[in-house]
Amino acid sequence: MNPNLESTTKSVLQSGIDRAGLLRHEALQATSLMAYMTERMASGGIVAATRAILDMQFDALAACADVVKGEREPLDVAGELGSRTRSGLRFEALIQTMGKELFGSARPAGETQIGEDAHYRLSYFPPKAGVPEQPALFHVGGVLPYGDALFRMLPEACFFDRFTSRGMPVYALELRGDKDHSDFHDLTLEGVVDAISHFSGVAFDHGKSKKMVLEGYCGLASQVLAYAAAKPLECNARFKVVANFVGPVDGTKCKGLSEIMQLMPHSMVEASMRMAERTGDYVSGDQLRTTQDIALKGFLGKTPLGRFAAGWKKPEYAAVDGIDSLTPDMRKDLAGAYWISPENCRRWPVPPNLSRYTSGLFTDGVGQGGELPGSYRGRPLKLTDAVEGTQLQFVSFYGGKDALVPEATAEPLKRLFGERYKHVVHPAAGHVSYILSPNVWDKANPKALTPNPVDVILERLLAP
Repeated sequence: MNPNLESTTKSVLQSGIDRAGLLRHEALQATSLMAYMTERMASGGIVAATRAILDMQFDALAACADVVKGEREPLDVAGELGSRTRSGLRFEALIQTMGKELFGSARPAGETQIGEDAHYRLSYFPPKAGVPEQPALFHVGGVLPYGDALFRMLPEACFFDRFTSRGMPVYALELRGDKDHSDFHDLTLEGVVDAISHFSGVAFDHGKSKKMVLEGYCGLASQVLAYAAAKPLECNARFKVVANFVGPVDGTKCKGLSEIMQLMPHSMVEASMRMAERTGDYVSGDQLRTTQDIALKGFLGKTPLGRFAAGWKKPEYAAVDGIDSLTPDMRKDLAGAYWISPENCRRWPVPPNLSRYTSGLFTDGVGQGGELPGSYRGRPLKLTDAVEGTQLQFVSFYGGKDALVPEATAEPLKRLFGERYKHVVHPAAGHVSYILSPNVWDKANPKALTPNPVDVILERLLAP
């Protein structure tokens, strides 16, 4: 046989074998994903829906039984069941009106805007009067499913207040608005790094060149790490401590989310990403929300049945006639329900390039040498670049009851930074406890966070 023809034939055959192997792998993944989703839908949907219906039936039967036993009057029971029904029927409307108005409504005293560009704004919050002033915290907000307004959840539950009340000024970098008010579909990981670089420079100058704390929460912590790896010397010049709150560093350790993302056929994910890139669109909020809800079996509560069942359990909503009639628990309940609603999630999609980076943390994790699944100006990002040649101190806070991001995800930071890393787990905290439970930051509270996150940060910050 002609040597060239033989070589071509072998090449074609090998290419075919490789292609067949890829198709086999993708087919197995698709089958596994279908089985996985069927189990999640059955458990988180059918079983959960049946439980909700049976619970409501039991409540009604128990109330009627009280009448038969002579323990309650018929009109009293009829009034209760009427209130439960009315509360259930109007609960969704209350979420979409009062909940929407309350969510992200915190406007701390003295807040001023000191910077802005096409995607971001930078706000300054002065320290509380009468408290000894400490070094500042630079909060990295921005692209986050369900929106970074979470940190301004309510006037009585504002993440920034936890620091200003201890004398730490806060510089908050946030998106200028949702997708209907600010077009951020073209924002890339490089763009995020450049924004942190630019606005931290503004904050550094505003604070008279005093070193600050660089902070990121959940997926925003991953973006903070990308900046530290991309510009380690600049980061070292402006910051002394990098604080990570419940960030999925090595996302492969986040079993719920990593499992479903690793089961998704690569061709399907890639096709979705390319379509978003070519059409100048986002990775939709619905796509991101559905992935998370299926993984955590958390979708029933966002359906009409789930909303009705939630309202049925809280008959006090039947009498609500305005925001002023809400109790503190009701305010938190409605604002929180709107935060996790499909309607809010659709307001905050994710640009495809940033979605690639985040997805890579969950499918590939962090390499042994600290390699992150992204690059900056053509240079691969490595956490070791933030180790070597800097004095940066890292500290992480995780909740023992966090079903989304376990503390094991921070293993690369432990391994790479050694004594320059502090790992804190609060056993009773969940994923958003640091935001939604402001009382636990009070040392006098019986359920106080121990150690207090501000104490841990300041100890590292003020050490020689």
